[in-house]
Amino acid sequence: MGKATIATLSRFIPGVLIAMTLAFVGAMLWAMSGHSRLAVGSFNVALAYVPAIALTPFFFSFPGNSFHVAMIAFAMTPVILRDLILHLSNLPPSLLIKAQTLHANTWTALLRVLAPQTLPRLIDATRVSMGLGWILVLAAEFVIAREGIGLRIWKLKRRYDVDNLLPIVIWVTLLAIAIDLILWAVRRGLFPWARGGRDAGARARHRHELRGGGDDIGARPLAHV
Repeated sequence: MGKATIATLSRFIPGVLIAMTLAFVGAMLWAMSGHSRLAVGSFNVALAYVPAIALTPFFFSFPGNSFHVAMIAFAMTPVILRDLILHLSNLPPSLLIKAQTLHANTWTALLRVLAPQTLPRLIDATRVSMGLGWILVLAAEFVIAREGIGLRIWKLKRRYDVDNLLPIVIWVTLLAIAIDLILWAVRRGLFPWARGGRDAGARARHRHELRGGGDDIGARPLAHV
């Protein structure tokens, strides 16, 4: 079981990391300008409706574990990116206005203002979408794999060996919980200022409501400026 676990994690973890990287880069491109927002947003919407399982014959051309990694990254990236775009669109524009007042250019604003606001949400979105990644890595191991938890489940299913199947399902559940707790600990350790997952846009709108409304530029979403 140890070899099967290592084989599955060697496919699952790189796929998740690639999806996180692509989603973060896409979110930063979306935040750069109106033209990039239209391109990235439209492409992400179109990509989100393409089922990764339907592209299995295409992924067969990837060598080795790249087949499984590509399926995970392809399926998780649009989900994470959509959440990051929604998060960025709700950020108050006062963040960028203050940065520009301090003579920050576009790249400085992205790296010093938007990126720190996006990274905690990136971890949260990854935690939410990891269930999709687990489904795909196990399904991909059903199709083609020499070793892995999914292959073990497939073999037991063919023999109708339910007694040995249930412990494997419990083991996969424990692995998923452990990875989720690791991501939670990383978020809590690296971004202690991101209180309880409440983003800056929500806090700004809350302050705006307490002040009794009014046309406060700091309370309007970033996407509408």
